[in-house]
Amino acid sequence: MFILGILGLSEVLEVANSRLIEHWVSNLHIPMYIYGTVKLLTVATDSGAAYDWIIFGVYVLLSIVNGAIQMLNGTDAQYFLIDSKSKWAD
Repeated sequence: MFILGILGLSEVLEVANSRLIEHWVSNLHIPMYIYGTVKLLTVATDSGAAYDWIIFGVYVLLSIVNGAIQMLNGTDAQYFLIDSKSKWAD
């Protein structure tokens, strides 16, 4: 991701790079949230501690909020790296 960021900022392959980043984020965030939820649920059920259940609940809540934000703004994310198409460019 670091190399893709450098390529995008150096104006080398910025269109292809921005679309690649946008599609990686949009396609990998759901499996990432499911994996994290399963792992934290496993820890919470194995330990049974209240603190682990609180961490699990906070993670689920933040995953839902973050996922909703990404789904609402996901298609605009590819235009941040392209100055000619970005409404946020100077």
